[in-house]
Amino acid sequence: FNGFATIYEYDAAKENVKKAALEREQATLAMLLEVFRAYQSLELAQDSIDIAESSFNVSSGKYDQIYQQWREGLVDASEMLSVLAEKDQAQMLAINTKYQRQLSIATLLNAMGRTNIDFEESTNEGR
Repeated sequence: FNGFATIYEYDAAKENVKKAALEREQATLAMLLEVFRAYQSLELAQDSIDIAESSFNVSSGKYDQIYQQWREGLVDASEMLSVLAEKDQAQMLAINTKYQRQLSIATLLNAMGRTNIDFEESTNEGR
């Protein structure tokens, strides 16, 4: 008679199986959380692009208007150059937000385990 050693080994094996299942579940939830955060980052990047492009469109319209006024002598050069600087800053922001979106896409694909990226930006205009 070996006592209750067999029963204790059986109970220990059952606990190890439970522990392994919990570790798998924890790893799965951590991976899901990482994918969710990456997706949220991508959505935020897309929203930032929309805002930056709207800002660029507004500043371009304002520049066109001020430029015409400058050509007619209604505004001085410093005001025209100030509006041009605003337009250029809005353009730079739009380009940076597109870059952030590309980073977010790469992060999401990496979180999903897809490292083979077949992504190509459809437009890379400088405006």
